[in-house]
Amino acid sequence: MGRDRTAVASNGLTRNGYVRCPDSHKTRKHSPYTLEDFKFGIVNTIESKTSACTHDVSAEDGSSADWDPAEDSDPEEKQGVFVEHLGSSIKGTVQYVVADSLGAHGLAGYVESFSGEYFCRFCIASRSEIESPETNTNDFKLRTEDLHRQHVATATAQRVACCGVKSNCVLADRLAFFRVTEGFPPDLAHDLFEGIVPFELAECFKILIGKKYLTFDSLNQLIQSFPYKWSDQTNRPQKLPHTLLSKKTVGGNSHENWCLLRLLPLIIGHLIPEDEEAWQLLLDLKDIVELVVCPVHTDDTIAFLQSRIYDHNHRFKDVFPDKRPLPKHHFVSHYPSLIRLFGPLALLWTIRFESKHTFFKSVARHTNCFRNIALTLANKHQVMMGHYLHLSDGEKTSLQVSHISPVPVEVLKDDIAVCFSQKYPDIAVVNFAQSVTVDGANYKKGMIVAHGSLAGLPLFAEIVQLCVFVGKLVLVVKKRSSWYKEHYRSYHLDPPERELNLLEIGDLLDPYPLYILSSSENGSSPSTSSLRAEPWPAVFPLPTFNYAVDLQLKKANEEFLKSGALFTPPPKMRSDIMQSLASEILRYKPYPSDLEFDDVCKALVGTYPFLRERGSETGYSAWKITLKQKMGNYRSNLRNMGCSELKINSLQGRSEGNAHPNMVKKARRAEVNFCPDYPAGENKESQEEDRVALLTEIQKRNNDEQIKTKMEKTFPLRRQEILQDMPFIADFKSRWPALFSSREIDAEFRRITTTPLTSKFISKLDEYAPKLVKIFKKKGGKHGRKITEIMAVIDERDSIDTRRCCTLKALSVYLNEDPSNLIKEYVAEDFHDAQQQMAKTVIGIYAILHEADDENNDPEEVGVIIEGVTVLRDLRELSIAFPLLFWADVCSQPELPTGSQVHF
Repeated sequence: MGRDRTAVASNGLTRNGYVRCPDSHKTRKHSPYTLEDFKFGIVNTIESKTSACTHDVSAEDGSSADWDPAEDSDPEEKQGVFVEHLGSSIKGTVQYVVADSLGAHGLAGYVESFSGEYFCRFCIASRSEIESPETNTNDFKLRTEDLHRQHVATATAQRVACCGVKSNCVLADRLAFFRVTEGFPPDLAHDLFEGIVPFELAECFKILIGKKYLTFDSLNQLIQSFPYKWSDQTNRPQKLPHTLLSKKTVGGNSHENWCLLRLLPLIIGHLIPEDEEAWQLLLDLKDIVELVVCPVHTDDTIAFLQSRIYDHNHRFKDVFPDKRPLPKHHFVSHYPSLIRLFGPLALLWTIRFESKHTFFKSVARHTNCFRNIALTLANKHQVMMGHYLHLSDGEKTSLQVSHISPVPVEVLKDDIAVCFSQKYPDIAVVNFAQSVTVDGANYKKGMIVAHGSLAGLPLFAEIVQLCVFVGKLVLVVKKRSSWYKEHYRSYHLDPPERELNLLEIGDLLDPYPLYILSSSENGSSPSTSSLRAEPWPAVFPLPTFNYAVDLQLKKANEEFLKSGALFTPPPKMRSDIMQSLASEILRYKPYPSDLEFDDVCKALVGTYPFLRERGSETGYSAWKITLKQKMGNYRSNLRNMGCSELKINSLQGRSEGNAHPNMVKKARRAEVNFCPDYPAGENKESQEEDRVALLTEIQKRNNDEQIKTKMEKTFPLRRQEILQDMPFIADFKSRWPALFSSREIDAEFRRITTTPLTSKFISKLDEYAPKLVKIFKKKGGKHGRKITEIMAVIDERDSIDTRRCCTLKALSVYLNEDPSNLIKEYVAEDFHDAQQQMAKTVIGIYAILHEADDENNDPEEVGVIIEGVTVLRDLRELSIAFPLLFWADVCSQPELPTGSQVHF
């Protein structure tokens, strides 16, 4: 082959081959071309010949039976395949054979038992060396062609296996260019997903259940009730068998085990302590799996994989000192070097052939005749392939979309229209779609894409619309900030920003779309699952209308596309549309603003342009008026049914001092769960019992999880107390002492707004601080001098907290306020006088400073005061107190002191 101008190296059991350059058997370098890069006619010619070398050799006994693979490949290596388009022959050989370990050992001539002394086909290490804790994988001597020939010669002469070799490989005997030691890549499907993963999951589950972190039944319940989405719904793990505690596997196939391991931190991570060794072992295994299945590798990723494998193997010995590692644990230790040899191992696993196996099983089951079944299956398979080749035009369509809705740019919502007009000024009509597939990756609204990176961490955005034009897909997205949570091996996403952006597939860091899953820590407990999960959307999603309405809309759309005729829906249809829109609006808030009504109507006439009104400037004036009326009637009906969020505004539901008919209590802009209803099966009396029990729970040590659960459960009772009774903060603190900690305040703020309080505030402050400093420097006059004095403190003691505090104080001055009205600073030696002044403070932050001769410049104590009551103390930093003070505005709503309104 080295002297031939054209040669193809075929990979056994797969469809694709690699074009090998001249003399490539010496350099071992391969050009990145597959058979699919040839013209279609050439591919057909090659595949018609090379398909003969595609066989499943992994029989139950591991033998190759009557099949001689060399006979199929020998003519292609010596004579080649004549291709008309080239006018010459293309010679080829078998580059590698994809098989499980037993099949590979049987075909390669290795010992087909993994309980012996030498069971690895990649190295000649003995079992005792492999299981020794002092031995590193790098110390094992790898097999080479010369060494393999010596072992074959010894085994043949002595008729006894030598270092795991019992005979020569049949392919190496007949093919001049096939190399045994480099011709059988590992199969991660059997090594990991049907080997190590189910084994370690079962063993670690035993430990976690034994330590009372969870029970077997609760584990099964969590796995089965987890909200799997899209492809994970197909691959969702099965119910764990009761034999789990006696056997060494959780069962399940490769896809199910992979899905279970990948999502396990989100399923049970909230129940497991971070320092649990068995849990850390599973997280190490998850890291290894994620790295191994990567489609692209660099030197850094391979080195990191090697490090994770080393840590995992040592931790396995610590967690299970009495258990012997599986042979597959050793196979995985070779993966870093094998990736350098074969490339990404996910391209070489046997899972690809399970689909073929499914086809053959289906044919055999329906044929119901087993006389010469192999011939029957071969004929059926050839007929199927011929059918597909006949239907195919030889070219794959990179973009596939089933249904589109054309919408003129001029009727789009203003922010979307501006985005398109700026980036694509020549586009007059945009085609919206619900689902689009690009190069095999399926995109849908609500999915997450990575559009860049910052400081080594990915930047995420949520897809809100899919637009197709000029033969390409454009994503309308809202960016979402995130941070990595080590314990969950996942990224926590903040609520999406309101600003819209346009992204093309080429702009993405990784084209593979992701989706959002909620863990039990960040999600709602079953008792609070009725809470709203997101604020008002930037682009209002229309609901699914009933069948009759949908049918009439489709017919009207067809007529509109033909003649441009507008459609006036009959009263019953209009009422049904309004009812559906009102129900969808209530998912976000019961009292939408005028602009939010505009959002809904724009979405309606934007999706269904034939519903636009003649003579209306906006095209939806009558729709908007009708929707407001329908929303008012809908609120009245829900109020009569006892909806808490609406009942507080009825005259019967108000307190004596709050009976004015025009005083309507409704959620402000950021509030999503303003006044939730009691959960199913709960009422005020039952939640009051939980509140009393909570007073006992806070007296116990290390009881954070119980307190957190009860605080989530009693959230509706707290909100109704605040909104209806409007208690003083001292009384409220005596009833709910568990709320007054930085952790629970942050959780309460998240329940109300779905936004993390402290992390969001600090991250945005750090983001905008450089721009604020530039603005401050331009400020002149008395305020400019005051700002300069405040910022000068940074030069004396430069720290993160100092920078943040000085920026916030300077911002107060810039907004024409006195920061001393908000931040009260006292000296420790005058603490008695300070307490008297703090008792007169309506709302603010206090800081107890060290004495003047103390070299420590950090405050001795930081806290928050509301209505003269110290609601928080012993905070870590002064800057942390600022976001916690915002909680007071949202949760307790005190009367603000003069001069502090701009702050809030």
